[in-house]
Amino acid sequence: MKTIFVFVAALVVGAATFFITEYTNQSKALAGVYAFIGFITSYGIGNRVRKRIDHTDIKKQGTAREKIQVGIQYFKRDNYEEAIKYFEEAYKILKQDEQLIYYLAMSYFNSAKFQESNSLFFTLIRLFPSASKYHAHLGLSNYLLFETTHEEQPLQQSIESFKRAIELSPSQHEYFNYLEFVRAKLPYSAWQQKIAKVSDSGSSVNKQFESEGEKIENTKMRRSGSLEMTKELSKIPAFIKLEKMTGMRDIKDELEEITAFIKWELSRGSGKKPSGHMVFAGPPGTGKTTVARYLGQILNYIGILDTGHVVEVNREDLVGEYQGHTAPKTKAKINEAIGGILFIDEAYTLSTDKQDAFGKEAINTLLAEMENKRSEFIVVVAGYPEPMRNFLDSNEGLRSRFSNTINFRDYKPEELIEIFDNLVASENYQIEQDARIAAAIYLRELYANKDKFFGNGRDVRKLFEATVKRMALRKSREKDKSPLITDRDINEAIEKLKKNIL
Repeated sequence: MKTIFVFVAALVVGAATFFITEYTNQSKALAGVYAFIGFITSYGIGNRVRKRIDHTDIKKQGTAREKIQVGIQYFKRDNYEEAIKYFEEAYKILKQDEQLIYYLAMSYFNSAKFQESNSLFFTLIRLFPSASKYHAHLGLSNYLLFETTHEEQPLQQSIESFKRAIELSPSQHEYFNYLEFVRAKLPYSAWQQKIAKVSDSGSSVNKQFESEGEKIENTKMRRSGSLEMTKELSKIPAFIKLEKMTGMRDIKDELEEITAFIKWELSRGSGKKPSGHMVFAGPPGTGKTTVARYLGQILNYIGILDTGHVVEVNREDLVGEYQGHTAPKTKAKINEAIGGILFIDEAYTLSTDKQDAFGKEAINTLLAEMENKRSEFIVVVAGYPEPMRNFLDSNEGLRSRFSNTINFRDYKPEELIEIFDNLVASENYQIEQDARIAAAIYLRELYANKDKFFGNGRDVRKLFEATVKRMALRKSREKDKSPLITDRDINEAIEKLKKNIL
């Protein structure tokens, strides 16, 4: 484009030279020579100017990309304020660079500058309208803006963004979770009105929810043999408590299926109690022990267990210190669990070493007692999925005894935030909006950078307990007795957690 402009400009100069020369009564031949010289001279000068401009632009772009790389380094160190400075400088030059706009938007987002992040996510959507992740990011940003301002408009925009993300990527189940979480913030009547509008429009998103709802109801009927039995189970107090637990939808469905099957078998009057031994496979901090306690109450309620109490043990509680000590020690714990559940946490530690004679003896004793006292107690073994698979394969009798497996997954970011909110409410504390946003950002970062040591609910409790300690210290100095958690309390707790001081 610049080359064409220079060529046209040179033609104009040449033509002007020709007419001026002819106007001064010079011959047309001489005017033509002057015009040609003017054209060549202008084109040469114009080309040199163009190259200098291009060189300057390239240099600026090179400098801008260097700034992006510096900004990314600050971003990775969680120094978002410094990152923003470099990204903003680069953005003056590179207005349509996807990587730059995304990092700048996320820097604003992590700095709780949601108006700015909204604007940039909207820019990304304009440039890349079919990228569902940017619609989802805009939804999150608008939701946190709602939490800050308490205005309804950002909440409505958040819902619309998640709907669009779902339409673009219906296989991304986390978008459905985000939408359900955000829509729960609407007043009931307002949500009912929105559902009615969506139903009238025949939205594919609404159809997705309808089909999911029908699928759940049909599954419940198929599992239990009748909808009435499912409703009866849903009245059990422990099931009601499970309903209130965060992120347990799949777990509830599995437990409902198993307990419904056991109750169905009991109702047939065969006189035999079906086996209910189970494997709880999943990472730590996902509620396995709590679910085991509720399971004991449920099985006691429907008549499969006499008491429903839970005896929690690990390797040290079952394995003896010398030869001949393991079998009596294991039997003692089994006898303690009669009428209830023997919950063996990290059960795979009994089989990690093939030369471990004590571990093998504990497993063999357990298998024998499970057969001899089949209807008197239930065993639940728990641990990480892969080690638990190896555990079941370590003895041919294990896999046949444990016919039920329930898989526990990592909590998602919004579920971690919900657990934190529940802890705050259960302890009768109040929390500033800025403090809650800081906690939400920290938990999202924790999830994004999770490794094998990720503690799920335990990490949330660590944050809550660290925050309460900082609050207590501050209040002791200020002589303040109000139960309000401030932004300062959260940030100081986070800083100490990141340094592994607490």
